[in-house]
Amino acid sequence: KDVRQSSRGREFNVIFMTDLVSTEALNKIVITSYDRAAFVYVTNKITNTVTNYSIAVNGFADFNVPADIILESNGINNKTIHILADQDISIASYRGRLSSMGGYRALPVRTYGQAYVTAHYTVISKASAFAVVAAADDTTVTLQTASQIMYQSKISNSTTPLNITLHKSQVFYFRQNSDFTGTLIASDKPIGVFGNHECAYIDATFPCNYLIAQFPPIAELGKRYILSVFPLRLADRYRVIGAHHNTNVSVPFNSANVVLQKGKFIDFLFSSPNVALLECDKPCLVAHYSRGYATDRVAASDAAMSITPAIDQFMSNYSYYFQMQQRTLLVVALHATITVLETEKVDSSPTWHSTTTNNGTFAVTSIALSSGSHIFNHDSPTATFGLLLYATGYIRGVSAFAVSGDIQFYSTFRSNITILENPASQYVSKNESIQLTCCGIGHPSVRVIWIKDGNRVTENVNSAPFSGNSTLFINKANVSHDGSYICQFSTSLGILNSSVAQITVLDSPNVTSIAGNVFPIVGQNLTLTCQFSSNHNATVTWLVNDSSINVASHYYYNQTTFQIQNIGLSNTATYTCLVSNLVGNDSRSVNVLVT
Repeated sequence: KDVRQSSRGREFNVIFMTDLVSTEALNKIVITSYDRAAFVYVTNKITNTVTNYSIAVNGFADFNVPADIILESNGINNKTIHILADQDISIASYRGRLSSMGGYRALPVRTYGQAYVTAHYTVISKASAFAVVAAADDTTVTLQTASQIMYQSKISNSTTPLNITLHKSQVFYFRQNSDFTGTLIASDKPIGVFGNHECAYIDATFPCNYLIAQFPPIAELGKRYILSVFPLRLADRYRVIGAHHNTNVSVPFNSANVVLQKGKFIDFLFSSPNVALLECDKPCLVAHYSRGYATDRVAASDAAMSITPAIDQFMSNYSYYFQMQQRTLLVVALHATITVLETEKVDSSPTWHSTTTNNGTFAVTSIALSSGSHIFNHDSPTATFGLLLYATGYIRGVSAFAVSGDIQFYSTFRSNITILENPASQYVSKNESIQLTCCGIGHPSVRVIWIKDGNRVTENVNSAPFSGNSTLFINKANVSHDGSYICQFSTSLGILNSSVAQITVLDSPNVTSIAGNVFPIVGQNLTLTCQFSSNHNATVTWLVNDSSINVASHYYYNQTTFQIQNIGLSNTATYTCLVSNLVGNDSRSVNVLVT
């Protein structure tokens, strides 16, 4: 099955870039699960320490990371937080302090690309920066920076490339007092690319605020974007950055067309309450900026940056968890579907602002929400809409940040599972050990569980996280471990069962009784029936006065009989039923008196 990639995934690299202020710093990661409970491994790549989180269905986990993970010095390092999960999750990351904050939607490793263009902002006093994280060893990264830099005595600019080599989870970080918007970054293996501004002044001389984003690869950029203004603001700023040469951009506010070359951009102001469609004839990157508080003073807000998702990247459901003073969602939907948009904890009916295009009528609204966890669904399963969290506050100064909801991309991946090793059937004796192993691979990453006779087995299971390898080990087997075992491999998109392993625990037989007439008369027939239990093939031997005899006998299931016809006084004796199997034997005797 081919499935579109999205910002939901199972492996992530999260980075934090400096704002040059360490006091009161907040370095927070929020992980959200969806329709399956998730088990998450979080690794600090500096110390290689691992923390585990178990997240319920539609749940979340949030935690702070230590200050030593912050990227501050130019060069290559291991300052990443690596996250693995057994189910699809989404991640938002936040960095800042009480009066300056920024956040971004992290993208999973499986969406990493090999060509990027970046968005930052004009530098007045503080620096801006970019970072590149590798998903594989021996990754060659080629930089063509919009502003000239020098690294290890080598120069990079828009026409002079600079190559660096990274290994898995390594980061190349570079900051200086330059606007890096339009920087081109390419590689021979998939990479993740991030950008920030330590404290940007956007159309205002005070105050400044922290900006940060993770960029989609050029292959995942769209062509059609809805423009709007952040809630309560009078106007916002946009930048459209060319990802290809000779990109025609239809600018909505003056009905003009602008031709962009790769790495070049246009910057314009867009006023509220307008809503407009911006179109590029080739994929382009669109960055949305909230301006500084001093530009309108109508809200306790400040500069912020968000990467705008294209219309084709909207999704049909979202989940958010956040803790800020004032939280507002910016919702974009097709006008025909806005009446069926459903959200949790909406205090009042929202006001919609719309625009009509050749592709339909689009509408935008904002919804104020309380702190906590929120789930957003459309009652039409095929309808999609856009979602953006815009949070503002006033704590020792104004602050704001913008984080997009989940987005889906154009590329697809194939959901498949391949079983490399099936568990094997076994015969074991009671109190011996049992070890069953299985192995499978797949995409998305595979989770494996054990099932016995239709019920999940949770004890004595050792599964390597997200590898599809699992071992079921039982130290001392007993008959309760008899049964049919399977490994069940699953991804977020499908399930595949292994072949059945039949486990038979062999125990010594148990003779329970010998039934028959033990006081027969001469001339009658003697019939004795031996009842026994054995969970494997057993051999039955009849003894007369401790000597085996050959008699007419019949064996079926756990019962055997034999007869002696026309008995005489000489048949008075002790008769023993001896039952044996591979593990042991048992017997029972009766005394027969012929009269």
